[in-house]
Amino acid sequence: MSACSSMALRPLSAVILLALSSTSFGASFTIQDGETVTTQQTLNDNETGTIETGGELSTSGVTAIDAPGDNANIESNGSITTSGDNAYGIYSRGNNATISNNGNIIGSGKNAVRILSTGDYATINNSGNISTSGAGSYGILSEGNNTTNNSGSISTTGENADGIYSNGTDAAINNSGSISTTGENADGIRSTGDNATINNSGSISTTGEKSDGIYSNGTDAAINNSGSISTTGENADGIRSTGDNATINNSGLISATGPDSLAISGDLSSDRNTTVNLLSGSQIIGGIDLGQNGSDNDTVNIYSGSASANLSILNTENINLFTPGVVVGDTARAQVITLDPTGESTRGVALAGMTSSIHNVIGQRMAQTTPLKQVQLASLELSPGMYFEEHKPVAWAQVFGGRFDRDAEGGAIAYDHHHVGVNFGYEWDISGHRSGLMGGVVRSKTDTQTASFETEADNYYIGVYANRKTHGLNITGSLIAGYGDHENDRLVVDNLNGFETAKSDFDSWFISPGITLGSAFSVNDRLELRPSVSVNYSMAWLDGYRESGTTNSNLSVDDRKAKALTARAQLAAAYQFDEASEFEFRVGLNSRHTDDDDTKVSIAGSQFKFATAGDESVTGGFAGATLRVADNNNLSLVADIEYGGDRDENYAAGSVSLEYVF
Repeated sequence: MSACSSMALRPLSAVILLALSSTSFGASFTIQDGETVTTQQTLNDNETGTIETGGELSTSGVTAIDAPGDNANIESNGSITTSGDNAYGIYSRGNNATISNNGNIIGSGKNAVRILSTGDYATINNSGNISTSGAGSYGILSEGNNTTNNSGSISTTGENADGIYSNGTDAAINNSGSISTTGENADGIRSTGDNATINNSGSISTTGEKSDGIYSNGTDAAINNSGSISTTGENADGIRSTGDNATINNSGLISATGPDSLAISGDLSSDRNTTVNLLSGSQIIGGIDLGQNGSDNDTVNIYSGSASANLSILNTENINLFTPGVVVGDTARAQVITLDPTGESTRGVALAGMTSSIHNVIGQRMAQTTPLKQVQLASLELSPGMYFEEHKPVAWAQVFGGRFDRDAEGGAIAYDHHHVGVNFGYEWDISGHRSGLMGGVVRSKTDTQTASFETEADNYYIGVYANRKTHGLNITGSLIAGYGDHENDRLVVDNLNGFETAKSDFDSWFISPGITLGSAFSVNDRLELRPSVSVNYSMAWLDGYRESGTTNSNLSVDDRKAKALTARAQLAAAYQFDEASEFEFRVGLNSRHTDDDDTKVSIAGSQFKFATAGDESVTGGFAGATLRVADNNNLSLVADIEYGGDRDENYAAGSVSLEYVF
């Protein structure tokens, strides 16, 4: 917190300095590129002061720009430098001023504020660099009903040297840049007026004792943080709010790691009725203490969309969870454990992605089971490939992979899933139909873009498939079954112990039948149309597990099942270049429905359960292409690629196969 005892002497000292200084009075001014001015510049009503890029205004012992007039307009794209006590960079005393810094304002000396505005309705914009050194030397000091915007950098060194200090009523302070302070009682942002609004989407860092990231003691203040706030000094809180009826909304990082420091604090000696909303993306390092247990009505609301957390919350009468979790303790001292449901909500989706890839391998193989050859046919007659012909046995091997990403939705964080695998198969004719055996391994990884969780899995499977052509239909059935080995990492933001990782392992078993119905029609001697539909069902039995690796946040999770139903309709057009090569292009629709069991969790002697987060039913389009090339040595090479998705998710998949005909 900042001391303000010297503020009453500032107007008098400024008047004395102005009287004794060599001053340029009246009229607008412009300092051009390459020009250096060393005398104070003054702006009266409706006048404009401009410092161009490459221009410099440098003074010693006096304020660089003094603007007592109303409606003054000050824009600096160059450099303003002062030295000496009480020598401000810009001093605006009139109403409706506009002050914009896109360059550098640098100063040293006690109480050498870089930008000082005492009039009402001023707008202060900094997208450049402001740097001060000296006790009481604020980066920006606003004393009226003003708006202060920082998208650049503000750094201060010295006791009581706040980055931004505003004491006006209805003031607005917006930081999307960086603010850093070094020194005792040097807050990043300090606001003492009522009805103030403070927005931080940038970074605020302080290193001194009693130097809060944001300090507010006005009534009805609104404090919003979507950026980062970090304090390291003793008794230096991330956000300290001591006014009545304040609302604090956090969707960023608040970290207070010094002794006796809190991430969020209220007035510890008076009733204030503070409300704290921990929104999606919130991360808290440091305790939360809103003060005065039982005599006021403080509230903490915790929403979904953040990493798992373990929060120590003191002196808070109301704690409301809008995310999976549990509250242990009472209003005086509560332990709040929240869980990001995204990891467990991906089980059915990951299962569907893996099994669909394998079933699609078989479906694409059986869509073209005749040797490549030119056929003379009339338009849109049933392809000769739709009649059974005897084929020699075929051995095949395939490498395949895919990547899938899904946007944040509901309580689930955005996440990615990707897999790579290898298949081996052997097929032959039996009693008028084609049959085959296959097996393989798939390695997959699912994680969030915020590192909230990560699951790596190795899945091993075997399967059978069969194809029969009858009544103009190409019917393919497949059945796969396998075993999975899963390794989990779950990020926990423990506000007393920092960032921790909960680790666990579990096994799973899965089975998945599928069927594809297709046909083929010749358009001419080279072009063939191949419509098809397919349906796959998958079920996995997931073992329970116990986590390890955290101080107070290890979970026990019960057994559960994951289920997925996928459907696919497509139309492919295949063009045969010659007897040895064919190109196929396809478009269609994919649909997926998952139905996972609720996840049952035990921790700290309490139990709770939660359902999967996000939309369980998804439909989207896709497009893909396949190239088949055969040689004279009974070898064929098949390459396939596919892209698809909808507005919330998208995927890409590809494969390369090698076949040998005996």
